Amino acid sequence: MSEPEEGRRQVQEARELEEANRLMSELDAQHQRQKRRRLQQGDAAAKNKAARDLMDGLPGTEVSLRVPLKLLTCQQKVAWQRIGEDGQMRYMIGIGCTRPFSPFSD
Repeated sequence: MSEPEEGRRQVQEARELEEANRLMSELDAQHQRQKRRRLQQGDAAAKNKAARDLMDGLPGTEVSLRVPLKLLTCQQKVAWQRIGEDGQMRYMIGIGCTRPFSPFSD
């Protein structure tokens, strides 16, 4: 092979190698995104379950996950009740209200 042909062949091989590396990099990035999405979906499902467990459980129920406040504050049944010092269930009374928020309290 002549020297110019060898040079063109090497340039062509270098371009093909760069293209292959770029494609591999794109595939790796796509796999990482898919893996992250699966983890986030599983994490969101676990947090929703933990929030449900907290909401449906008795006051004082604990869960092993950290639950975002927005998953809890959107639930009225959790936002307005607490256990008093005497161990009785108490319902919060909002500022300017004369009655508790819960229709089930006295």
